[in-house]
Amino acid sequence: MTSGSLPPRLLFAARLLREPLATLRAGVRAGSLRLPVVVYPNVHCNMERGTAVRGEGRLFLGKRSRGGRYFPSQYVMRGGSELNVRGKFAIHTGCCVCVNQGAILRLGSGYASNGLVLDCFESISIGEGACISKNVTIRDSDDHTSRHRQARPGACPIHVQH
Repeated sequence: MTSGSLPPRLLFAARLLREPLATLRAGVRAGSLRLPVVVYPNVHCNMERGTAVRGEGRLFLGKRSRGGRYFPSQYVMRGGSELNVRGKFAIHTGCCVCVNQGAILRLGSGYASNGLVLDCFESISIGEGACISKNVTIRDSDDHTSRHRQARPGACPIHVQH
Protein backbone atom coordinates (compact mmCIF):
# COMPACT_ATOMS: atom_id res chain seq x y z
CA MET A 1 0.00 0.00 0.00
CA THR A 2 1.49 3.34 -1.05
CA SER A 3 1.03 6.61 0.81
CA GLY A 4 -1.32 7.76 -1.98
CA SER A 5 -3.71 4.91 -1.23
CA LEU A 6 -3.80 5.32 2.54
CA PRO A 7 -7.06 6.54 4.11
CA PRO A 8 -6.83 10.23 5.18
CA ARG A 9 -6.78 9.34 8.89
CA LEU A 10 -3.79 6.99 8.45
CA LEU A 11 -2.07 9.46 6.14
CA PHE A 12 -2.37 12.16 8.84
CA ALA A 13 -0.95 9.75 11.45
CA ALA A 14 1.91 8.81 9.12
CA ARG A 15 2.78 12.50 8.57
CA LEU A 16 2.67 13.13 12.32
CA LEU A 17 4.98 10.21 13.04
CA ARG A 18 7.61 11.54 10.63
CA GLU A 19 8.49 14.14 13.25
CA PRO A 20 10.41 12.87 16.26
CA LEU A 21 8.14 11.81 19.10
CA ALA A 22 10.39 13.60 21.57
CA THR A 23 9.54 16.91 19.89
CA LEU A 24 5.84 16.10 20.10
CA ARG A 25 6.07 15.20 23.80
CA ALA A 26 8.07 18.36 24.53
CA GLY A 27 5.53 20.50 22.68
CA VAL A 28 2.64 19.03 24.66
CA ARG A 29 4.46 19.45 27.99
CA ALA A 30 5.45 23.04 27.23
CA GLY A 31 1.97 23.90 25.98
CA SER A 32 3.36 25.07 22.64
CA LEU A 33 1.60 22.38 20.60
CA ARG A 34 -1.75 23.93 19.74
CA LEU A 35 -4.13 21.82 17.71
CA PRO A 36 -6.74 23.85 15.77
CA VAL A 37 -9.46 21.20 16.33
CA VAL A 38 -9.81 19.33 19.63
CA VAL A 39 -11.95 16.20 19.27
CA TYR A 40 -13.61 14.75 22.38
CA PRO A 41 -14.69 11.08 22.86
CA ASN A 42 -17.56 9.59 20.83
CA VAL A 43 -17.08 11.95 17.84
CA HIS A 44 -16.81 10.35 14.41
CA CYS A 45 -14.56 12.68 12.44
CA ASN A 46 -14.07 12.42 8.66
CA MET A 47 -11.94 15.01 6.88
CA GLU A 48 -11.47 14.16 3.22
CA ARG A 49 -8.35 14.99 1.24
CA GLY A 50 -8.27 18.60 0.06
CA THR A 51 -9.92 20.14 3.12
CA ALA A 52 -8.42 23.17 4.86
CA VAL A 53 -8.46 24.31 8.49
CA ARG A 54 -7.43 27.95 8.90
CA GLY A 55 -7.44 30.71 11.50
CA GLU A 56 -5.86 31.46 14.84
CA GLY A 57 -8.70 29.99 16.91
CA ARG A 58 -9.62 26.55 18.22
CA LEU A 59 -12.67 24.38 17.68
CA PHE A 60 -13.70 22.00 20.48
CA LEU A 61 -15.82 19.20 18.98
CA GLY A 62 -18.10 17.04 21.13
CA LYS A 63 -17.46 18.85 24.40
CA ARG A 64 -19.76 17.86 27.27
CA SER A 65 -21.22 19.80 30.15
CA ARG A 66 -19.83 19.12 33.60
CA GLY A 67 -21.27 15.83 34.85
CA GLY A 68 -22.80 15.07 31.44
CA ARG A 69 -22.00 12.25 29.06
CA TYR A 70 -20.55 12.09 25.57
CA PHE A 71 -23.34 11.45 23.05
CA PRO A 72 -22.55 10.13 19.56
CA SER A 73 -21.48 13.01 17.33
CA GLN A 74 -20.34 13.41 13.74
CA TYR A 75 -18.11 15.94 11.99
CA VAL A 76 -17.56 15.67 8.22
CA MET A 77 -15.52 17.88 5.87
CA ARG A 78 -15.83 17.00 2.18
CA GLY A 79 -13.00 17.61 -0.31
CA GLY A 80 -12.36 21.26 -1.11
CA SER A 81 -14.17 22.53 1.99
CA GLU A 82 -12.73 24.99 4.50
CA LEU A 83 -13.05 25.59 8.23
CA ASN A 84 -11.92 29.00 9.50
CA VAL A 85 -11.85 29.50 13.28
CA ARG A 86 -11.07 32.97 14.67
CA GLY A 87 -11.64 32.44 18.40
CA LYS A 88 -12.49 29.65 20.83
CA PHE A 89 -15.64 27.88 19.67
CA ALA A 90 -17.16 24.79 21.33
CA ILE A 91 -19.70 22.50 19.70
CA HIS A 92 -21.14 20.30 22.42
CA THR A 93 -21.82 16.59 22.25
CA GLY A 94 -24.62 15.07 20.16
CA CYS A 95 -23.82 17.23 17.12
CA CYS A 96 -23.91 16.50 13.40
CA VAL A 97 -21.79 18.95 11.40
CA CYS A 98 -21.17 18.59 7.66
CA VAL A 99 -19.15 21.03 5.57
CA ASN A 100 -19.83 19.97 1.99
CA GLN A 101 -17.58 20.12 -1.06
CA GLY A 102 -16.37 23.66 -1.75
CA ALA A 103 -18.20 25.15 1.27
CA ILE A 104 -16.72 27.46 3.91
CA LEU A 105 -17.64 27.35 7.62
CA ARG A 106 -16.43 30.42 9.57
CA LEU A 107 -16.57 30.38 13.37
CA GLY A 108 -15.84 33.28 15.71
CA SER A 109 -16.03 32.62 19.43
CA GLY A 110 -18.79 31.10 21.53
CA TYR A 111 -20.57 27.78 21.68
CA ALA A 112 -23.37 25.60 20.38
CA SER A 113 -25.19 23.44 22.94
CA ASN A 114 -26.03 19.75 22.59
CA GLY A 115 -27.73 18.50 19.46
CA LEU A 116 -26.55 21.05 16.87
CA VAL A 117 -27.21 20.02 13.26
CA LEU A 118 -25.20 22.17 10.85
CA ASP A 119 -25.13 21.53 7.09
CA CYS A 120 -22.95 23.94 5.13
CA PHE A 121 -23.23 23.82 1.32
CA GLU A 122 -21.88 27.27 0.44
CA SER A 123 -21.10 29.54 3.40
CA ILE A 124 -22.09 29.75 7.06
CA SER A 125 -20.53 32.38 9.33
CA ILE A 126 -21.07 32.45 13.09
CA GLY A 127 -19.74 35.64 14.68
CA GLU A 128 -18.04 36.49 17.95
CA GLY A 129 -19.78 35.69 21.23
CA ALA A 130 -22.41 33.42 19.68
CA CYS A 131 -24.52 31.28 22.03
CA ILE A 132 -26.57 28.68 20.16
CA SER A 133 -29.24 26.78 22.10
CA LYS A 134 -29.91 23.02 22.25
CA ASN A 135 -31.19 21.08 19.23
CA VAL A 136 -30.79 23.90 16.68
CA THR A 137 -30.53 23.17 12.94
CA ILE A 138 -28.59 25.55 10.66
CA ARG A 139 -28.61 24.83 6.90
CA ASP A 140 -27.76 27.11 4.01
CA SER A 141 -29.50 24.93 1.42
CA ASP A 142 -32.55 22.75 0.94
CA ASP A 143 -30.45 20.16 -0.84
CA HIS A 144 -32.98 17.47 -1.57
CA THR A 145 -35.18 16.82 -4.55
CA SER A 146 -38.58 15.19 -4.77
CA ARG A 147 -40.83 13.76 -7.46
CA HIS A 148 -42.39 17.19 -7.85
CA ARG A 149 -39.20 19.23 -7.82
CA GLN A 150 -36.27 17.93 -9.86
CA ALA A 151 -33.89 20.90 -9.78
CA ARG A 152 -31.64 21.35 -6.76
CA PRO A 153 -32.19 24.82 -5.29
CA GLY A 154 -29.17 27.02 -4.71
CA ALA A 155 -27.57 27.66 -1.37
CA CYS A 156 -27.88 31.01 0.38
CA PRO A 157 -25.11 32.18 2.77
CA ILE A 158 -26.02 32.44 6.47
CA HIS A 159 -24.53 34.92 8.94
CA VAL A 160 -25.23 34.48 12.67
CA GLN A 161 -24.24 37.50 14.78
CA HIS A 162 -24.26 38.09 18.54
